[in-house]
Amino acid sequence: LRERLRDVRAHVIGGERTSAETLDRALVMLTIPIFFPVAIALGYDPIWFGVVIVLVTELGVITPPVGINVYVVSGIAKDVPLEIIFKGAIPFVLTLLAYLVLMVLFPQIALFLPNLAAN
Repeated sequence: LRERLRDVRAHVIGGERTSAETLDRALVMLTIPIFFPVAIALGYDPIWFGVVIVLVTELGVITPPVGINVYVVSGIAKDVPLEIIFKGAIPFVLTLLAYLVLMVLFPQIALFLPNLAAN
């Protein structure tokens, strides 16, 4: 356990990028130029759209088939089976899905602070 914690600290302190961060950025860089103009043309708020994109991207990196964050955890905790790690991610998936549903049903949640700052 101490070795694993030391490895995690080294990555955090050293500022090394994980493949999960790179994948997040790649997914966003590939999809935003396509979907952003469509969302704006359909009348969606750009800030709301950005929040939804972040939620969907985070969902994508913790669920199969990509699930890169889960594989990173598996690489650190080599003695824990992958199935257990995926089961451990279920509460986070459910939470992100709940946030996503709330953002779709009540876009004012994502727009409250920007609107407050604009006024």
